[in-house]
Amino acid sequence: MLNGHAYSNGGSSGLARGIPASDFIETLGRFSSNPGTFAQRAGTIMHELGHTLGLRHGGVDHENYKPNHLSVMSYLNQFDWVLKDGGPLLDYDRFSFSDLNEGALNEGAGLDATAGDVALSGYGVRWVRSGFIRQKNNAAGSNVDWNINGSIENPISADINNTGTVSTLRGGFVEWSNLIFAAGSVGAGADPRASFLADPQTDLKEMTEEDYLQMKSKRGK
Repeated sequence: MLNGHAYSNGGSSGLARGIPASDFIETLGRFSSNPGTFAQRAGTIMHELGHTLGLRHGGVDHENYKPNHLSVMSYLNQFDWVLKDGGPLLDYDRFSFSDLNEGALNEGAGLDATAGDVALSGYGVRWVRSGFIRQKNNAAGSNVDWNINGSIENPISADINNTGTVSTLRGGFVEWSNLIFAAGSVGAGADPRASFLADPQTDLKEMTEEDYLQMKSKRGK
């Protein structure tokens, strides 16, 4: 791991060499909190480390801002961490969630994990609605008002991960069970395991402070 000021003359929080890989950088020097708050630095380091261990922004894929992905790998949780027991938790996803069909959301069901609602009772959930981060601080497994209209309904249609379209957000990926430890080599070496590096660099473009503050500015509770 390298701790730097910035790279490529931009404001990105960091970058991993690949997914998976063996080296990454953390670059918070252009954040107003230069060199980053403790939470920003710890979250970014664990996020980029996750990429080197084979993890993507959306668990099973690179779809970002997914509510059914309680992980520091999601931009929803990189700086603020996962919501657990009323506070922040630095963690990778340890649940196998059902898919969320944005075209037919059951707000009463909230997030659906194979471990059940009891295991989720202490967890909160974040999502993006109308361009801004929303959150429910606990009991993510029931009664999540995805469309922020004050009622719990079924079914409703809502874009809850800021793509501008309604789609199915895939779950079913326990990150702690899918870490890859044998990939890459330090630097740009020609280790045969570099064949693991199948993700294009565009998938590794990381969050900036501007991205984060824009969505956080009108956070709903």
